Amino acid sequence: MNFGLNLSQLMAAYNIKVNSIAQLIGVNQGYISKVRHGKASVSFEQFEKIGETLEKAGATEIELELLCDHFISEKTGIPFKNLQNKKSLNDDITVDEMLLLNNFRKLPDDEKVTIVETVTRKVWQLENK
Repeated sequence: MNFGLNLSQLMAAYNIKVNSIAQLIGVNQGYISKVRHGKASVSFEQFEKIGETLEKAGATEIELELLCDHFISEKTGIPFKNLQNKKSLNDDITVDEMLLLNNFRKLPDDEKVTIVETVTRKVWQLENK
């Protein structure tokens, strides 16, 4: 995953339109399309505005940190995985999985136990068919 793909997923997840981001950072929609496809980049100031918009739309801290790591990786050339200091995040986690985990954390403990037991049982059934 790269910055553009991560940005695209977050924009879709929080229903942020291309024209909104374009107007916010002072570029046209075509430029945002290039950013989303990895063919152009945004400045630090533009990135800050995008982050603020995503945060206002409801993006979680972990989603914003991941986007920031991708941005820094693209700007510095430092491999994305080298920027991460959390074992729970890696290049394979999707925005949807992060949202699911974030929502799971908000549940009461008894509901978490029920969900884990149900998933464990289902996995066992699938593995033992």
